[in-house]
Amino acid sequence: GTGLDDALQWQEQFPIRLKPGERWHKRTWGRSRPDRFHSVDINTQLYLEMKALAAIARVLGKNADVWEERASALAERIQTRLFNPEAGIYQARSIEDGRFNEIVSLESFLPIYAGITPRAQAADLCRKYLLNPDHFYTILPFPSL
Repeated sequence: GTGLDDALQWQEQFPIRLKPGERWHKRTWGRSRPDRFHSVDINTQLYLEMKALAAIARVLGKNADVWEERASALAERIQTRLFNPEAGIYQARSIEDGRFNEIVSLESFLPIYAGITPRAQAADLCRKYLLNPDHFYTILPFPSL
């Protein structure tokens, strides 16, 4: 697993919204349901696993094409289905109705780490979120729940 499978972002009641001054730990969010979302983190990890399997196949003298093709197809789906153009970031999506969960978290940056995100888009995403003091560039950079 990714370690994110019991995160607040997977709650039945979404999108997660707090009222000004409301504390997240004082609220009942419902049951954790990671099975109801297409996840950025697990799909990115699967992409990296496919790339690793292709590399292993090459070392063993085997055909790596099937793993490269699967990785490429998954990268395309991550880019087209899990990137929220309105928010300008990767977000999980509901399996039931296709809504984005509207959560910006560390998983939103994993496609950059994996090399899936085009360079210009990665720079925009980092400027808008990672280097923005209203999001992640705080006294404790890259805070996460």
